[in-house]
Amino acid sequence: LTLTPTRRSDYPALAAAFYLALPLQYVLIGINWYGLYSIFIPVYVFLLLPILASLGGDSKHFLERTSKVQWGLMIAVFCVSYVPALLTLEIAGYEGRNLLLIAYLVIVVQLSDVLQYVCGKLFGKHKIAPNLSPSKTVEGFVGGILLAS
Repeated sequence: LTLTPTRRSDYPALAAAFYLALPLQYVLIGINWYGLYSIFIPVYVFLLLPILASLGGDSKHFLERTSKVQWGLMIAVFCVSYVPALLTLEIAGYEGRNLLLIAYLVIVVQLSDVLQYVCGKLFGKHKIAPNLSPSKTVEGFVGGILLAS
């Protein structure tokens, strides 16, 4: 989010996003209120942020700035918040062992990354996003996903 160009009028929205929405999202997960933590950011915060940003009165690139803050919050907070939410799952026969789900997630993600690298080095010919990551290939991407799965 620090790479996103912001203006002074965006500060109330940024403060609300990262000093109110972020901790509240984790509180909702902590009290296991699934009905609210699953929609809190994509519904309520997405509606609140443009309102807060508009209070500054700056309309220059308003939609672009607001959407960047919204999607930064979506990726940096909402998506990542589902990792500790794995602890709230109730799986018959596995009570008290939900921490293993987080370990499994980390292992599979890391394994996928290593396998993508190996498949890319062995079979990679077609660049997937040369401007973003010059060494990533389609073959490595597909191979890593298939092998990790």
